[in-house]
Amino acid sequence: MPKIYIKNIDKVIVCNENEVLLNVLRKHRIQVQAVCGGLGLCGLCRVLVTKGNVSEPTDAEKRVLGGLVQEGWRLACQTRVLGDIEVIIPKVRKYILENYRIRTKYNKRPLAEVVEVKYIKNDLSCLDYLLKELGERNISAEKVSLLALSKLPEIFYKKKKAAVLVDRESHEVLDLINESEVYGIAVDLGTTTVVAGLVDLSNCKLLKTASTYNKQLSFGNNIISRISYAIKGEKELREVSKAALDTIEELIDELAGNKRDRIFEVVVAGNTAMIVLFLGISPHTLGFKPFTPPFTGMLTVKARELGFNLNKEAIVRTLPVVGGYIGGDVIGDILVSGMLEDKTAILVDIGTNGEIVLKKNNELYSTSVPAGPSFEGVGLTSGMLATYGAVHRVFSTKRGIQYVVIGGGKPKGICGSGYIDLLAELIRHGILNRKGRLLENYSSVRRRSGVLEYVLDYEENVVLSQKDIRKLQLAIAAFKVGYKILLSKAGISPDEVEKIYVAGSFGFHVNPENAIEIGLLPKADPSQIEFIGNGSLGGAVLYLTSSEARKLCKDVFRKIKVIEAPMEREFQKLFLSNLTLEPVA
Repeated sequence: MPKIYIKNIDKVIVCNENEVLLNVLRKHRIQVQAVCGGLGLCGLCRVLVTKGNVSEPTDAEKRVLGGLVQEGWRLACQTRVLGDIEVIIPKVRKYILENYRIRTKYNKRPLAEVVEVKYIKNDLSCLDYLLKELGERNISAEKVSLLALSKLPEIFYKKKKAAVLVDRESHEVLDLINESEVYGIAVDLGTTTVVAGLVDLSNCKLLKTASTYNKQLSFGNNIISRISYAIKGEKELREVSKAALDTIEELIDELAGNKRDRIFEVVVAGNTAMIVLFLGISPHTLGFKPFTPPFTGMLTVKARELGFNLNKEAIVRTLPVVGGYIGGDVIGDILVSGMLEDKTAILVDIGTNGEIVLKKNNELYSTSVPAGPSFEGVGLTSGMLATYGAVHRVFSTKRGIQYVVIGGGKPKGICGSGYIDLLAELIRHGILNRKGRLLENYSSVRRRSGVLEYVLDYEENVVLSQKDIRKLQLAIAAFKVGYKILLSKAGISPDEVEKIYVAGSFGFHVNPENAIEIGLLPKADPSQIEFIGNGSLGGAVLYLTSSEARKLCKDVFRKIKVIEAPMEREFQKLFLSNLTLEPVA
């Protein structure tokens, strides 16, 4: 069997002859981005083959990598291992949003509280005495974990008091503790990125955050790719689930180190598919019409059942699943935004599956729109994730159209926010018309292989092609239709919307004026638009730290109405009539 030596991590793995390199790396939990699902489109799974026998470069590799193929660079998804090889896998660099802005004040009352119980000798059993003492303080404790009970007699006997940790929702005594350190973990489980925060439950403070790319990227960037893989069988479902668990475990290692046994609460927010796959639940019904979720509401499980290495009695909760594509991440966004205090407001999370919420008086309407992965750079000529080397800002000066690269240096490609800026600037300069057509009578527009393209950087061959524009138009149109359907359901016009909240990592880096210019955001004065950042993480933190937020979370779940925009009768007609790059009317 061929051996693969990965030089930069000094690791040797084996595989079958003629096996696809990406599949081998997946099996061995070696993280390689493959956001196109291994179709040879995104170019992110590139590796450097320094020695050995592999298959000939495919047409996809020649198109994506160009001259790099001669230097030994290959796409792992297109390369078959024919003998012993040596490779270098580039390290994934992060550019992930970890911050959020909470606009509403919530009380501070943690999900788990420490209660000191003094022991006086009596005829009651230790367990009955503990429950009696807690009851007299109006603390409901319906059960006591075996871990806590096993320690109770000795602590009562020797110390005459016990520090008891009680979960406020399960009404369970989780453990008896000797130290004041009691922690919770908040998780934003995103399709592309995962962010976690360490929360001190003794004072409700967020101590630090950490982030990384979701290891599920190995199974494709979009939800459908992962669902398609997971429904192949139990083995495949376990692989996808474990990838999410391993990602979160890695972040907990970074945050908590040797204090894992002091972690008692974990709250995870994510879209419906991400939560279902994380829990290892079959996603069959999500993959086919009418896209019904396996469950709605919250699920609560012991962390050990999922394989987490935390305190033995630690509890994992998910923020409520609302519908097939509306999950706890949207609930978190709502809590953080404070939009419930507005008379009329729109909240939007721009991503592969865009989520939109409209509030009118006491009513909440929500929908998910199939925007596709274009804003992640997938399938675009120079598209890439928002990482080092990506053009993420485009603007005009006297010298013409200029750009900013993440991390500085030469551009490797363009990320989502860069595409939004570029489209708007090209329209303003008359290089691109509202129908999405590039005009040839400009020096920066060329025709290559019969396709028009705007050249942003000639030296690095960073371009925006006519085909790229069409894909971006489809994504933008999906959001425009989503806005219009919700506004119609609520019976209001865009002018009546008082506030617009933009959530998520991508939205946080979008220039609002440019997004309005091309119709990605509803037409509004920029002062009406607020960027809340990572509301999904913020919502998970709030659930850990505030009883008011926990109550509101459940109220929102009961109140919110899900509108399946793509299932609406007028969706297709509206979609076709909103492909122009114009502000939402």
